[in-house]
Amino acid sequence: MVFTLRRTRAIDYIKKLMSSGDEDGAKAGEDLFELYLKWKETLELNDFLTFVDLIQNRWKDTIMRVLKGMPQMIGQFRAFSFEEYLVDVIRSKLKPERRGFRILWNEKLLIWRGGGREYRAALDIVLSRAEGYGEVPVVAIEAKIDVDAPRLRAVMLNFEMLRKVYPEVKTALVYLYWNADEILKDIARMFIDELFNFTSKRHVPAFLEFVNSALSKEI
Repeated sequence: MVFTLRRTRAIDYIKKLMSSGDEDGAKAGEDLFELYLKWKETLELNDFLTFVDLIQNRWKDTIMRVLKGMPQMIGQFRAFSFEEYLVDVIRSKLKPERRGFRILWNEKLLIWRGGGREYRAALDIVLSRAEGYGEVPVVAIEAKIDVDAPRLRAVMLNFEMLRKVYPEVKTALVYLYWNADEILKDIARMFIDELFNFTSKRHVPAFLEFVNSALSKEI
C-alpha cells in the first residue's frame, strides 16, 4: 500500500491547541479533537460539516490568537481537513489500494512536458496506478472549501495541462461553497469532468460512483 500524507494535517493544528497552555486554546483543541474523532469514525457528511463550521465560526479567533496564525491559516486548517475527509471516504467505501491503485495526497505530478523540460504540480488527491517507475493518474480530485474565480482558474488550468499528458484521466472538483459567478460552473465543465457540492448529501454517493466508475474501467 502506498498512501502519501501531507506533512501538515488537521490533527497537527488540534494537538498544538491542546498543548498550548492557553485555557481557551486547550478547550478549542478538545472540542475539535472530539469532533475530529467522530467524523473519522462515522464518515458522515454532517459530522464533518459541524467540524469545519466550528473552526470557522466558534473557535476562529481563539485559533488565530493561540497559534499566532495569519488569516489564511484558518483556510488551510479547513482545507486540509476536507481533503482528509475525502481520502477517508474513498478509502473506506471504495478500497482502492486493494484493487491495485494508489492514493496520492498533495503529491506533485507531471502535468506538462515539452522542449526537453517538465513541470509538476501538487494536486489535492489523485488515484493512480503504477507504470514502470512512475504513476499514471486515473482520477484527479481538487477539494475546495470555498471556490472563487482565481481558485477555479487554477484548477481548470492544472486539469487541462494534466489531460494533455494523460488524456484518459478523469477529473473532479469537490467543494462546499461557490463564491464565483454562476456562469463559471458552465465554463468549468468544459475543463472538469464533474463538479460535486458537498453541502448536499446526495452528492456524496454521486461522487463515489464517479470515482468507482473510473477505477473499474482500469481493472
